[in-house]
Amino acid sequence: MKYFVFVFIILIVLFSVFYNDYLVSFKNSFFSIISASNKGDKLNQLITENEGLKAKILELESLRPATVKSGGLNYESAKIYSTYPFNNRSIFLINLGSNDGMEKDMPVAVTPGVLFGQITEVFSDSSLVKTIFDADFKIAVRISPFGTNALLEGGSDPKVTMIKKDAKISALDDVYSAAQGFPYGMRIGEIKDIFEDKKQGIFKTASLGMEYVLNDLGEVFVITNFKSK
Repeated sequence: MKYFVFVFIILIVLFSVFYNDYLVSFKNSFFSIISASNKGDKLNQLITENEGLKAKILELESLRPATVKSGGLNYESAKIYSTYPFNNRSIFLINLGSNDGMEKDMPVAVTPGVLFGQITEVFSDSSLVKTIFDADFKIAVRISPFGTNALLEGGSDPKVTMIKKDAKISALDDVYSAAQGFPYGMRIGEIKDIFEDKKQGIFKTASLGMEYVLNDLGEVFVITNFKSK
């Protein structure tokens, strides 16, 4: 027994003398692998968390309303819910509702100063907006530069009707709001083509031109501080 213990001790001593560098190298390699694995896991975790934070920031920025002040009016931006691939945009849904201070009949602009429609129904987190592209949208308007009275009739191709036959109007004249319920003087579009109204010979009609593409719109502005008498 003593002989066996003695031999075992001798072997350990010899192994430590001749293979010490190997043991150290093996130990370092082993712990390096463990450390690298831990670092790799932590790096992957940090990358995942970073991507999650980026996505959250992007979501918050896209949903956060921005208020623009122009001409004494407050315009609060709202996102339009997509109806793709359907192209009917006569009535659409925005992402602001009663929780955001939205109210029925608030005017809506495509950009500050350019009238686009009106809120017709309000929910807690969204609202319905009727636009000038709806067939039921009709408001009194005037045509610059002489303030000629006319009627805007909405539809897929909005038009300006009931223009007196002897009124002096030309292509590119501005059409602006003149009806109660909307801020006076908001631009709607411009006169495009003019032709006689065959149904009512004492009037003429004009097509309406806009400087935006309806199906490209993803954002509008709700006028929050206008109260109609």
